[in-house]
Amino acid sequence: MGLVYRFSLVVARLLFWALGSLEVHDREKVPLKGSLILTPNHLSYLDPPLVGVSLPRYCFTMAKDYLFKSPLMAWWITRLNVFPVKEHGVDRAALKRAFEVLKAGEVLVLFPEGTRSRTGDLGALQPGAATIALRTGAPIQPLLIYGTNHVLPRDAKLPRRAKIRTLFGDPIDPAPFQAMDSREEATAALTQALDAALRELREEHRRRWGE
Repeated sequence: MGLVYRFSLVVARLLFWALGSLEVHDREKVPLKGSLILTPNHLSYLDPPLVGVSLPRYCFTMAKDYLFKSPLMAWWITRLNVFPVKEHGVDRAALKRAFEVLKAGEVLVLFPEGTRSRTGDLGALQPGAATIALRTGAPIQPLLIYGTNHVLPRDAKLPRRAKIRTLFGDPIDPAPFQAMDSREEATAALTQALDAALRELREEHRRRWGE
């Protein structure tokens, strides 16, 4: 883990402490070894650093290529193991990098909605996570993020204090889906399973905290 990565984690922890109480739940469900695709819902620009401080492992994150337009930003986030993916079409370079990360037994963070939610509800999931899981055999782990849209809403200029929680779900094994005859059917079914898992985490959050 590089110096910039470690320093940024410290800064992020201090930031979340200042902005509001952060609770991380069921972190013990995260496998401590082996390849893993972590798939959080997406509410705010605060979500990527929140994932970093919630995880018990080093991670790599796929992010939209517009974040790399500024040389200073590109220098910094590259050292946080963030790599670009084109917003439209198939980005073979990004897929190759994702496969390399998982082949090395690391954690790949991928926001399956592809963009921040405008309503706070889960949006339609893109097939990228399922496609990569089926190609690599890496399990997909859903992660619920709660509250970052209250701290830094989509169009806000300044943050405000609010409760923030992360809630890890159980990893989804892609093996049963890999056994399907059609790759298109398998991709759709695995994407649907991930959608259901994220929605169940949201319901679990409501049952546990009434929010």
